[in-house]
Amino acid sequence: MAGDGKGLVAGAALDGGPRLLVPPPAFTSDRLKGMVIGQLYAAIRNGVNAGNMPSYSAQIEPMDRWAILSYVRQLQGVPDEGGEVMVAAKQSIASAGYGEQLYKAKGCNACHTIDGSKLVGPSFKGIYGKKESTSAGEVDVDDAYLKESMMTPMAKIVTGYPPAMPPLPLDEIEVKALSLYIATLK
Repeated sequence: MAGDGKGLVAGAALDGGPRLLVPPPAFTSDRLKGMVIGQLYAAIRNGVNAGNMPSYSAQIEPMDRWAILSYVRQLQGVPDEGGEVMVAAKQSIASAGYGEQLYKAKGCNACHTIDGSKLVGPSFKGIYGKKESTSAGEVDVDDAYLKESMMTPMAKIVTGYPPAMPPLPLDEIEVKALSLYIATLK
C-alpha cells in the first residue's frame, strides 16, 4: 500500500515463499521516480528481470495499467506526464490525429518512440516507406506490414529487437489510423 516494495507478496516471497530473484524496488525510489512513464507501463505489460515480475498484459487491461501508473505517480509525488489518463474515444473515420491518440492510449509509446531513439521496439520516426530487416527477411514498411505487425507481431520481428510485442486488440479503423500516424513521422 505504501509502494515501498515490502508488501505481503514480496515479504512472503523473500521469506521462503515462491522465489523472487530480485527484491521489488520501492516506487518512491529516485530511480523509479525518474523513469519515463512508458518504461513503467512496459514493465506491467512485458514483465521485467527475467520473469521475476511476469507480464500482466493478460490480466490488466491497458486503461487499468494507466490507472495503476497514475496511482504510482501519486505515491511518488510526481505528476502524470500528461496530467491525466489518456483515452481515445472511438471514431468512425481513420485519421493521423486519431492514430496519435491511439499511440498513447493503446500504450504504443511504452515501447516505440517517435523521435528516433531506441526502446523495446523500433522507433516509428521515419520507418514508414523504408525497408526493414526482419526475422522473415527484408520487408517494405507499408500499411500491410504495419497491420500484420499490430495483429500478429511475431510474424516478422525487426532485427535487433526482442520478440516482446503482444497482438493488439484493434479494429480496422484503429489499425488504419495508427498507420496514417506512423506515415506522418518523417
